[in-house]
Amino acid sequence: MEEPIIAAENFDELEQAVREICEQIDLIAQHIPEEEDRVYAEQAKEYLWRMYKSAYQRALAHEGLGR
Repeated sequence: MEEPIIAAENFDELEQAVREICEQIDLIAQHIPEEEDRVYAEQAKEYLWRMYKSAYQRALAHEGLGR
């Protein structure tokens, strides 16, 4: 099995990692001339946040804290 790209011990660290990846995507997207590719970059960021939020909600539900 491959090593994870993001190593986080809690959701605060995971959130920070997602923020940093999104910042990297933004930096790269600044140098992409094609509008369509910049849209893909935005979609990638949205997908990362959706994955984070889904994992967070599942963890809360597992602990009996979610809705």
